Amino acid sequence: QQAQMSAPFAVAMTFHLLTEGMEPLILGLDEFERMSHDARVKDLSHRTNCVFDAEMDAAMGPGKVPARVSVTLKDGRVLTQKVFFPKGCRENPITPQEVFTRAQQMISQKYPANFVSAWLARLPKIHTLPHIEGIMI
Repeated sequence: QQAQMSAPFAVAMTFHLLTEGMEPLILGLDEFERMSHDARVKDLSHRTNCVFDAEMDAAMGPGKVPARVSVTLKDGRVLTQKVFFPKGCRENPITPQEVFTRAQQMISQKYPANFVSAWLARLPKIHTLPHIEGIMI
């Protein structure tokens, strides 16, 4: 739980999960548990700093949760990304394909691939099912 409340740990974990190819990114309890024992994540989290950003603070408002992430590479280059609206809000919506891909990834952690494929294939036809039991796992 302590790792979940640490922004430097969450940033380091996110970086490592993305470099492992986790797409879409899922930050669940299983990922926090696994990454809490990873020396690379711990090392990077100790080199991660969170600082107040006046520009981002001034940009806050209803529905706006701005953030800036800057990464300094070993060669000295600095990569920066700003986000003003979090993924999933009206201004930055999650696409149906992103929802589908995320569901597939999460469900595949607990169920066999053939079951997941068959179950997800029923979802686009949900409006034709007479009862919700048709999609229950």
